[in-house]
Amino acid sequence: MKYEFLLLDLDFTLLDNNREISEKNRQAILKASQLGVKTVICTGRSYMSAEKFIRKLDLNKKGNYAVAYNGGLIYEPENNNIIIEHKLDKKIALNIVEKLRKFDVGIIVYAADMLVIEQKRKEIDQYCKISGLEPMKIQRFEDFIQDNISKVLVKANNPKILEEIDTYFKNSYLTDEVTMFYSSSDLYEFNPLNIDKGSAIIELSEFTGVELSKFIACGDNFNDIGMIKNAGLGVAVKNGVDEIKAAADYITQRTNDEDAIAEVIEKFILTGN
Repeated sequence: MKYEFLLLDLDFTLLDNNREISEKNRQAILKASQLGVKTVICTGRSYMSAEKFIRKLDLNKKGNYAVAYNGGLIYEPENNNIIIEHKLDKKIALNIVEKLRKFDVGIIVYAADMLVIEQKRKEIDQYCKISGLEPMKIQRFEDFIQDNISKVLVKANNPKILEEIDTYFKNSYLTDEVTMFYSSSDLYEFNPLNIDKGSAIIELSEFTGVELSKFIACGDNFNDIGMIKNAGLGVAVKNGVDEIKAAADYITQRTNDEDAIAEVIEKFILTGN
């Protein structure tokens, strides 16, 4: 078999614009599974947020894997057994939060497997609705966070603010302490240093003993670039950002809203091209 693993980003890659898995994509993934290809959800979402999609695809079985928090967590969905976990040092995380307070954005921290916020904001409500998680509101992150955390992210409906944040942090000493990136046009995230989907695919390859040449990885945004660069076949969906298309081996003819993942499976797995 040419390919053994199929790594899929969720939002705007596998999921359509209504944040659902189309029946055509679902059937294609099931056919790939019958041929022995393991589908791995590889998302920036938390494992709690990804769970319903994993269950819909029947991927919560023994021998399957999933990646959450943009590479911060590799686990087995069958029992949520953690294989590899990387966390952001709490001192660094709180330093990031302190600096982010200068900007008019919704700040979200994933701590102790919870989505934690200080303020109720429209942008945060939008994010929570999409993620399907209820936030825990606290007075101050500094008073709540006792241990290292999974990630920090900001949600802003004004893209100019995220551009300012990107410029500010990439010109700071924090580039030596944290990995930062856009995960969508309205989300900017902070991960542990050198941890992203690109590092996750390498770790999964080492853990399973399957060579990277036998991986297909599909994505649409900046946080997917490392993953598709490291895979044997890196795929950018048609609706992806220009930067991921430039890094890809293949660009789909269909968008995420037109069953792009079914196209990939049909072309490279079911027909063996």
